[in-house]
Amino acid sequence: MSLFTNNPALYWLLALAAIPFIVHLIARSNPPVHQFSSIAFLRKIIKKSSRYQKPKDRIVLLLRTLAAAALLFAFVQPLLVSDKGSIGGDDKTVIFVIDQSASMAASENASSRFTIACDEAATILSEIEPDSANIIWINASPEAVFPAPGPNIDYLTKKLQEATHTPEKGSINAAIQLALDQLKKAKGEREIIVISDFQKAPWESTEIFIPESIKLTKLAVGEADLANIAITSLAAFPVSPVSGQNVAINAQIKNFSDQPKSTTVYLNAGGGRQSAQVEIPANGQAETEFITQFSHQGDIMVTASLSEDTYREDDQRHTIIPVREQLKLLSLNKKESSPQARVLHRLATALTWISHSSHSQTQKLPSIGTTDILFIHQWDGDNIEALTKLANNGTSIIVTPSTTCKLTALQQLLDLAPVNSNLNLTSDPKGWKAATSKESSEVFSIFKSGEFGNPAQGTFRKRFELPKAWSNASIINYNDGIPAIILNRKTSASRIIWNLSYDPAHSDWISQEPFVTFMAELLLSAQPSKTSMDNELISGSPLSWLLPENIDSNNLKLKNNKGEELTTEILNTTQGTSIQSTSPATPGIYEWQTGSSTIKKHFVNFPASESDLTLIEPDDIPTGESAKKDDILRAEALSQGVPMWPWLIGATLIFLIAESLTASSKKNIS
Repeated sequence: MSLFTNNPALYWLLALAAIPFIVHLIARSNPPVHQFSSIAFLRKIIKKSSRYQKPKDRIVLLLRTLAAAALLFAFVQPLLVSDKGSIGGDDKTVIFVIDQSASMAASENASSRFTIACDEAATILSEIEPDSANIIWINASPEAVFPAPGPNIDYLTKKLQEATHTPEKGSINAAIQLALDQLKKAKGEREIIVISDFQKAPWESTEIFIPESIKLTKLAVGEADLANIAITSLAAFPVSPVSGQNVAINAQIKNFSDQPKSTTVYLNAGGGRQSAQVEIPANGQAETEFITQFSHQGDIMVTASLSEDTYREDDQRHTIIPVREQLKLLSLNKKESSPQARVLHRLATALTWISHSSHSQTQKLPSIGTTDILFIHQWDGDNIEALTKLANNGTSIIVTPSTTCKLTALQQLLDLAPVNSNLNLTSDPKGWKAATSKESSEVFSIFKSGEFGNPAQGTFRKRFELPKAWSNASIINYNDGIPAIILNRKTSASRIIWNLSYDPAHSDWISQEPFVTFMAELLLSAQPSKTSMDNELISGSPLSWLLPENIDSNNLKLKNNKGEELTTEILNTTQGTSIQSTSPATPGIYEWQTGSSTIKKHFVNFPASESDLTLIEPDDIPTGESAKKDDILRAEALSQGVPMWPWLIGATLIFLIAESLTASSKKNIS
């Protein structure tokens, strides 16, 4: 049995139990009245009433002191608690909701916050010994150790010892909801104990709703905000270049501290290595850019890393750059060929990274994924749905209208503002001039220095009278405001209306020096972006791949960047056969291999939101009560104890009655 008190701050009251003893020592007694005729009686009276006399009645003194001590101890409210658990009361069910997210890997006094959290949970679990308990992990997909709270405390303690943090973002509300669902059928006392570092970013935006019948306790394991530097973004421009084309790789670094920092950024791009020194302001960010190019096609892995700091989890970031060997350009003409198609063919001869072919419009449209840019000369305005589908699936569409084309077809293809006019083809022997209308467009970045002149330099003697209302969507306009090239890129592919003739019979544009440079820049800009989004997976989710029809799932192996093979499973879905890992993904690079060949690559990055290690006080979260481990243990002990104050009041009365009877009997004897 153990003794706990509700009001330990009142222990000083116990010192007042000494008052009866002190009073007994210093109090004067009332001397009896004597008839005397001699001074000897006076001397006897003075001696007996001396101020500092020795106590003669120890039993009375003891009873008075015990009465005072019992009364004063009652104010401290002691409770008697069994060392073997509850003395009585309802069953108790406790669910520990433990933060397993990436920020819990931060170190606190040589131990990670997650290790401290598990140690705290194990201590509480063994001390309070609830009737039923469970553990729920806060991670990307919260999960519980048991399907329902159970009495096997030893197994839960073992799981706490084996657990490790996960480099993923935690779903707080989902974890709390899972705990509430498990407590619905529990009887007696119900409690949720949340153990977390209470990272500011996720917790301050979380609203928790707990029924009044369930107690919520918040236990913080993070002592202070930790300074951190992280790579939060890595991107390539263009995102899907052609081999030999310059590629700018941009890395963004953030400083999560109130002091400026300096670090070195290292880049590994397809085996080529570069580095750059970066200065980052306090609580700010900086960017560094690397220029490189790739000599061969394929999915090129790129990794940026930092000089290690105190929190190493976010010091690396990956991306995949899909590099094309050539840009596939297909011309569709009214006949087998056209003057415009022949110009494009000569252009492809000069620019080796362009592969050009020409077909009649009587043939079917190309299949999805077989053409990068489809150039339709003299488009009648038909097949809008098929062209839209091609554009939505990674084929850029360029059309020059024919005289039978409707403005509504152009408006629908590029999602332009509706207009009430007709599409007219006009000619002028003197011709028109044109100039850029959106110099901020990436198409014209090479022309900003003025070295290459006006990209639309030349005289154009034939054009369509496109509505001037569409000029705000064009990148080149005629001098009188008629749109010359209208570009729309709301998806990964471009859609372009071409109203700038390069037919030698109607313009001298192709003979101008800027022509080849402009066409190269436009085609590179218009090429569809095979973004790395299809290759990027979220940390904490399975590594999955929807297999193409020509891939045999039985011969596939999944390996991480250490060359270790991961276990996988095959799933039949409504979209086709899918293969995925049986364990959640962690940051790194992964390859799907058949034999010795890699046929697909994936990468997983550290969640950028977890890099800010700023904390909030648990009290700032309005729901529940904040507590330390010792507070939880004490509260649990007190809740299970038998209150002793009624017994102490009773003992006080008994001691006072006994003292009164003892004092009376002594007096009668004397």
